[in-house]
Amino acid sequence: MSLADELVYVARGAHVDVALTGKIARKLEKLGAEQRATMRAHFDAYADDGGSGGFPDTQYKFESREETGGTPSWKVAIYCFKAWQARIYGAEVTLNAKRIWIGTEIDPAKKRNAADMDNLRRAAKNLRPFIEEQHRTKEADLPQKGRTP
Repeated sequence: MSLADELVYVARGAHVDVALTGKIARKLEKLGAEQRATMRAHFDAYADDGGSGGFPDTQYKFESREETGGTPSWKVAIYCFKAWQARIYGAEVTLNAKRIWIGTEIDPAKKRNAADMDNLRRAAKNLRPFIEEQHRTKEADLPQKGRTP
């Protein structure tokens, strides 16, 4: 079973899906109706667009590159979807040969213009198991020494 099976999928596209961890999906449901609807519209647009960009900073923005922690530790580019003051932080990984943007942290009512660094660090740390699985899958797909693929 893949970690991808434990995610809550909020948008599906031909090239990229958008998913949230269960904890973040539950917190999303606690946002106001307008914020939820706006977030869902952003998720749908991202999945339809294939994550190729074209979003204004008011909807989707690169925030920082953060360490996942652990050994080995990976640096991951953290992005956020925005709806008024609410933010969902995450990154794109590839699981089961499918690109998935995974939201792993939420700030329901951001109070400053700058992102809260603790949220960014938690988002990266929470992405670690998904990135580990991504790397395990890639290694398993490589031809083994002395064997023909």
